[in-house]
Amino acid sequence: MTTYKEGDPLGTTKLIIAVDDEQTLTIDREADAADAITRGLAEYFHSLESTIDGTAVRFKQVFSVWATPEDIAVYPSAVVLKEGEVTYGDSSFTPQISQTEVKGVARSYLVSPCEIEMVVGVEIWTTDERERARIMAMIEDAIFPVEFMYGFRLEFPFYFNARASFEPIGATFEDNPENAKTRQRKVTQRFNVTMPVYRLITDIPKAKGRVRLSLTTTTGALEQSS
Repeated sequence: MTTYKEGDPLGTTKLIIAVDDEQTLTIDREADAADAITRGLAEYFHSLESTIDGTAVRFKQVFSVWATPEDIAVYPSAVVLKEGEVTYGDSSFTPQISQTEVKGVARSYLVSPCEIEMVVGVEIWTTDERERARIMAMIEDAIFPVEFMYGFRLEFPFYFNARASFEPIGATFEDNPENAKTRQRKVTQRFNVTMPVYRLITDIPKAKGRVRLSLTTTTGALEQSS
């Protein structure tokens, strides 16, 4: 589990804000594709801050998976969760191969045989309606940051520098008597997410050997080596 608390250094996830932003793939991988997506979104939400109605707004902590009983609850908080099935797009197209320079390796390639598709939910916990409204105002700005696409795109240095596209689905507000008694106001923001899946391959030296061919004719045996 990764926990991002207020005051912690920001993560390395990058928001793409220009349509012509050049992408450079690398060989760095610290997670699988699905975990890279939840980690990257958690880092992005941890980086958000705004001023709403004269009040500074940001999350006190963001989790990339469910919190444990040992974690002290502070608000506002968020947890990024995979929802439902993680699927892989049909690989009916020819895989794209991107060559990257690797120190100590003559040639290396990243092969993308398919795309991962999944729904990610961000559960947001606040203490009252006013705090929740401020947090959601900040999130609305964050999930629609550019004009060239619907939603937003993040780049993950910890997964080959791959880029994932996030399309907001909607938000579910959960107000009930039980939450009111505990002074909790919860909302879940959901996204459709797609990202290329990459696999690193390197050149395999060609086998070198000798072939010995023997031919027999009516006049005798002919032996040839190459």
